[in-house]
Amino acid sequence: EARLLLGSILQEDGNRDESVAQLTEAVRLRPQSAEAHNALGEALNAFGERVSARPEFEAAVRLDPAFAQAQVNLGLVLLQAGQFHAAGEALDRALQLLPLEPVTAYAHYLRAKVATEQNAVDQAAAQLSAAVALRPDFAEAWSDLGQARKTLLQDAPALAAFERAAALSPADPVVQTRLGSELLDEGKIP
Repeated sequence: EARLLLGSILQEDGNRDESVAQLTEAVRLRPQSAEAHNALGEALNAFGERVSARPEFEAAVRLDPAFAQAQVNLGLVLLQAGQFHAAGEALDRALQLLPLEPVTAYAHYLRAKVATEQNAVDQAAAQLSAAVALRPDFAEAWSDLGQARKTLLQDAPALAAFERAAALSPADPVVQTRLGSELLDEGKIP
């Protein structure tokens, strides 16, 4: 437990070598601990080592299939690897396990990314709507919701979502570009 805590603190401080060393030792001491595998996977992923993180997340969900955060983490690395079907399955399992709380918005956001990659824009819009309902300050989800609505030819709702994203994150260039593009498309900028 001490190594898990220390490794996680070192990760937050950006100390890759010590963090990974402590968490690797925690996994060695408790190889049947889903929490230890997940913590090591989170550290590896935080330091950009997605390929190494994946087996740790897979071990965590194998050891405890009801460990929702490990399912979300596995879904994320699978999404990043372009394995959209498997990512969707992991995220669907996570969403079944997670409570309807603001923290769950991120899982909906990731699930929407998978749906977008699979050209299921209606499903992506539904997931993004769920994300912003749970976390109204989620600028990236508002921006992606605007893009999904634009794709679905829902101009007024798209503009509203882009405006909300821009209000929440005025310095985000993606948000500003999407809003500007929508304003131009609607003839609201001379």
